[in-house]
Amino acid sequence: MNSYGMLNVLPPGRLRAGLFRTLEERGLKRDVAVSVTHFLAVTEMIAATDYCATLPRLICRHLADDKRLRVVEPPVDLGTFPVEMAWHVRYRNDPAHRWLRSLIADMARELATATR
Repeated sequence: MNSYGMLNVLPPGRLRAGLFRTLEERGLKRDVAVSVTHFLAVTEMIAATDYCATLPRLICRHLADDKRLRVVEPPVDLGTFPVEMAWHVRYRNDPAHRWLRSLIADMARELATATR
């Protein structure tokens, strides 16, 4: 089996969450070559190198049409990862802002259901 450097997507503040924890529980480890803070940075870096990355299924569906990339299922169930929203405290009780947050949460739930 080939050994590839991993491109790691590591949003700020989530150092040992998600994929690292899941792999650790299974006794697996990745050889991380590069870490980026956003999924949008992944496509061009993967296409230009021999790195690979573990990405959410919904993102992989969009990348599957890119002929420079190969999308494959992971060899083990990697579980899910948290998706969070953040906003300034002054908008906590703002009716329009609450409506928008509710709409985004509903859409995220629908997308999560559709990708299973």
